[in-house]
Amino acid sequence: MWYKLGITLCVFIGLMTACVPAPGVQGYFKRGYTAYTKENYTAAFKDFRYLAELNHGQSQYYLAQMYANGEGVPQDVYESSRWHFRAAENGVLESQHTLGMMYQFGSSVARDLSEAASWFTEAANAGYRPSQLKMAEIFSDNSSPAYDPVMAYMWYTIFMEREMGQTRADVLNSRQVLMNAMSSNEIQTGEHLARTWQTPTLPDR
Repeated sequence: MWYKLGITLCVFIGLMTACVPAPGVQGYFKRGYTAYTKENYTAAFKDFRYLAELNHGQSQYYLAQMYANGEGVPQDVYESSRWHFRAAENGVLESQHTLGMMYQFGSSVARDLSEAASWFTEAANAGYRPSQLKMAEIFSDNSSPAYDPVMAYMWYTIFMEREMGQTRADVLNSRQVLMNAMSSNEIQTGEHLARTWQTPTLPDR
């Protein structure tokens, strides 16, 4: 009788355990992110890796960061870039910007300014401010084939709209230097492009 009772109890416990809901994607991510902020990298890596393999973009980004910084895993720039690529393809703006930087400076990838500009543009058009500033800097470089003062003016102006303090002052100065070499028509065109550019509504991530 005790043997049968033991089997029945085990079956009952097994069924109850199976009925407990899994944390779900957001639950896993929240748990992983909390562990990451507390520098519990072993736990964070476990959750991020699990979700990254399920193609969860933000987890792929944090996994890439952990490999880049050697947080809980041996530092591996190539593994980091692999996960940044996957996150960028999933629309993670931070990874798109990171890829732009990697291509601009040839960090763990072959230097390719065209590819860099492509990733910066994608993130900038989605409202990612570091990429907007980067685009302004690229277009304002008169030694570059990409030199385009009108587009540089547009991105400087868009970036400044939500900037304060010393950063705004520095960008304003950069725009003024640019304007000194622009015609009034070019400035008006850049101003029009900046006014008509619509900040996208970004999804919750």
